[in-house]
Amino acid sequence: MDISINKGTSAARRGGPVVVLANWFQFGPSERAVRPCVESRMLLWCRRGKGMLRINGEARAFEADDWVLMPWGHSVISEPDAHSPFFVGGIHLIPWHADRAPVAFRVAHQQSDTLANHPARRDADWPGLEKSMHGSFFGEADPLALLASYVVEKYLQSPPERRSMAALAGLLLGEIALASHATPLGNTPRPGSLRRMQAYARNHLQRPISVDHLARAGGCSAAGVHRQFQSFEAMPPGRWLARLRAQRSAFLLRTTTLAVREVGEKVGFEDPFHFSRFFKREMGESPQRYRAGHDFL
Repeated sequence: MDISINKGTSAARRGGPVVVLANWFQFGPSERAVRPCVESRMLLWCRRGKGMLRINGEARAFEADDWVLMPWGHSVISEPDAHSPFFVGGIHLIPWHADRAPVAFRVAHQQSDTLANHPARRDADWPGLEKSMHGSFFGEADPLALLASYVVEKYLQSPPERRSMAALAGLLLGEIALASHATPLGNTPRPGSLRRMQAYARNHLQRPISVDHLARAGGCSAAGVHRQFQSFEAMPPGRWLARLRAQRSAFLLRTTTLAVREVGEKVGFEDPFHFSRFFKREMGESPQRYRAGHDFL
């Protein structure tokens, strides 16, 4: 999906998005953070732990693999869980920054800040991403998760440089747009029962997983399992599980020297023939051919 700013006049074209701040942060059990007016589009995601976010007064649970893109000028209150406080990553994007103005690599968090209402910084028209957007990463190889983590590490490893931070901002926008359209209800938080079902599936891929297993994990009926996956993932639970198994096995084939039989066992296939047939159906080629095309050396 193409995300472009509303360019308007030729003068307005001389600017674009840039990352101005990125970091990791581990909250303490009672460490509550309040930011009354943040002039950025902030991508925030949870690496581990859990808690609650209040964005412009709207409260929602925030757990591992959840992400949110906040609107320009947002207020946010972060409230970590007392027993499992969240560890988060955050990236602040300025949607439009004037090309000729030097970039200050920080963000205005309140109206009294000297950067607040700065003429070189402003919001921009990002079709489909105008409001607060929410989603969740799909496993360890999720492109948005990998890219977001890379941006933070790149920002922290050396003094940030405008050209690379502008390039990374463009890449992030593309991945956020794709991720936000992966589910039909990208602005609606997933219910806790669905979170528990998906966590159960990710942790038990080496075993057969039935709808009854998911229902027990989520504390709902079989009909509720189907309804939630169809509503929030736009597919039935069996199709979601197949996609998860295919992505996990592809990741293992790319990143390990495990035998194809062993990879199949780790995603729930005791029979190597059945696993190879499944993988070819999902990925378009056999496990051996896939691995050969992604050889590390």
